[in-house]
Amino acid sequence: MNKNEAGFTLIELLVVISIITILAGMTLVFFNPVEQRRKANEAVVRTNTAKLCMALESCNSLKDSASDCDSADELGVQVQAGYSITTPSANVVQVSGTVDTCTFSCSIDFSTGVVTNLSGVGCL
Repeated sequence: MNKNEAGFTLIELLVVISIITILAGMTLVFFNPVEQRRKANEAVVRTNTAKLCMALESCNSLKDSASDCDSADELGVQVQAGYSITTPSANVVQVSGTVDTCTFSCSIDFSTGVVTNLSGVGCL
């Protein structure tokens, strides 16, 4: 090869391509749209479940019995798909919201007044 010839060697081109590949791979890790969507869905479910929990706490302060606060109508809310209001025992009302494998829930024991704060299970 003559010193006056201009151009890139094969090694130089391979190094540049390797650097571009590494940078592109790092970008996908930081801006993974699937992960971002999952986190956004979890945040929405957590927020909505927290609002249902506040409605349950409000009902608890106004009513004396769990049976007076065990439905969406009695709480004054609309329950969408993925959310539930259940009575695991006679004096306990539980509110939960689920997305994928992640479940947020809270409960109130009407006999003791103990509130179990919002917690998430199976969330990453």
